[in-house]
Amino acid sequence: MQSSSKKETIDCFENAIKNLNNVRTLYTENFVNWKGVTKDSKEYYTEIIAEELINKINNENIISENIKPLERENYKVPSRGKTFISNTNRKEENVAKRIDKMECGELGHILYYQMPLKPNNKIKKVGKIDLVSFKKDENIVYVIELKVANKNETLLRAILEIITYYQQLNQTNFINSFKDDLGDKYKKVEIQPAVLLTCDCRAYEEVEQLDERPYLKELIKKLDVELFSLSLNIQSIE
Repeated sequence: MQSSSKKETIDCFENAIKNLNNVRTLYTENFVNWKGVTKDSKEYYTEIIAEELINKINNENIISENIKPLERENYKVPSRGKTFISNTNRKEENVAKRIDKMECGELGHILYYQMPLKPNNKIKKVGKIDLVSFKKDENIVYVIELKVANKNETLLRAILEIITYYQQLNQTNFINSFKDDLGDKYKKVEIQPAVLLTCDCRAYEEVEQLDERPYLKELIKKLDVELFSLSLNIQSIE
């Protein structure tokens, strides 16, 4: 269990973003996943970080100014071939493969999984978008971070991860990559960042506690990230 003061928590955040190039990897910092409350003020660690982020967004546009699109041309991997479900512990990737091309409630039709963002292999520390879906009746394309049976990662981590990927997306090239899937609506779609959670992960528990986490709740609204839940029998997909 983490045991830090409020000042120590803020100092960790400030040190992490001292070099603004590090804003794009902020979601990977250990303190983003700290569990529990500070030893002095008894505030959730994630609440303190969320409040600091809100201030930085309001005063400096820290996210949009420091996380820029990567110039990838085509977001679909050529010749992906047949999909195999692995027997490893990569639950999120396996779930993404399972629901690929399925209808997924309010998220619409799943178009793609594990979508790369890097334009080339020289660029380091860039992840993949877990899922892409299309809600046809509302002209929304969702870019989705998926968390499955994950007890270690906070909701704050999931939010920062997907907003980072969203900012790194070249939206014109992204839409053009999925033009055939979107049909005649491809010029009118809105791209929306989202987090999809199974009910047995830590982030889902924190969603249920959002009334106790007002700064995290405000941050989610400010970043315009939508939250969804997914019911699965995890044992059947391991």
